[in-house]
Amino acid sequence: MQQIIIGIAAGLATGIISGLVGIGGGVLLVPILLYVFRADMHTAAGTSLAIIIPTALSGAISHFSRGSVDLRLALLLTVGAIAGALVGTWLGHALPAVTLKRIFSVILLIVSFTILLDSYGIGVGKFLGRGDSPAQQVSVAHDGPGEER
Repeated sequence: MQQIIIGIAAGLATGIISGLVGIGGGVLLVPILLYVFRADMHTAAGTSLAIIIPTALSGAISHFSRGSVDLRLALLLTVGAIAGALVGTWLGHALPAVTLKRIFSVILLIVSFTILLDSYGIGVGKFLGRGDSPAQQVSVAHDGPGEER
């Protein structure tokens, strides 16, 4: 019974955060599957992907109904993502679980650090000579004339 309650609570938290900020859920699900449900890394990755299908679909439909989906960009990225998922799955099963955990954690750190810097206006665009960070672009887009945040 405890596992059922924890599973539903973890799923609810994952769904809320997925819909809120657009993460696929694996960022939360993989650690939950590893440390709460004691799954091995390969099973955690596969189970997370299976859970994400209905989660992503319901979130995408909801965002689409609100006009916040760029279909052209989504289709373009989907082509690469499908091919990448097939390669990633093959590669993932060729690697030891500990290596997958290390790769997962490094990716989370890099992405988290990048987004954190951007939220303070120090986006990667500054380092690459591309001007404003996405956070600054959003701020300018939503502010009226002469208004500053």
